[in-house]
Amino acid sequence: MEQAAKSFTPTMVLDQLRCSGVVEAVRVMQEAFPTRIPFEDIHGRYAKLMGEEVVRECGDDPAAFCEAIAIACEVSNRDYALGLTRLFLKVGAAPPLSHPLAPSRSLSLALALSFSCLLSLA
Repeated sequence: MEQAAKSFTPTMVLDQLRCSGVVEAVRVMQEAFPTRIPFEDIHGRYAKLMGEEVVRECGDDPAAFCEAIAIACEVSNRDYALGLTRLFLKVGAAPPLSHPLAPSRSLSLALALSFSCLLSLA
């Protein structure tokens, strides 16, 4: 075995990752909720687009706002979880929410309509 800077033996690297538990940790993360979005990001992206009624209904609770957005995006309650400061999503659960760019106008309108319907049912 040759030792040199920036020289790796793929089988040895994989073996080391397995022994240290990294491969298992990555597998568990992917099976659980690998997408983690801070409440502030979702609130910052959608609060202005949703109108005062929605913001007033959720109050100052960013978790409630994020949950309302997840429900409006028709994300199953099995596919998301609320943490203390983040919304956790399973793989592919809500592409519009996990996309880093600003929401499109059509998505914003659809969310506003969905949310209005949810408010009327409550």
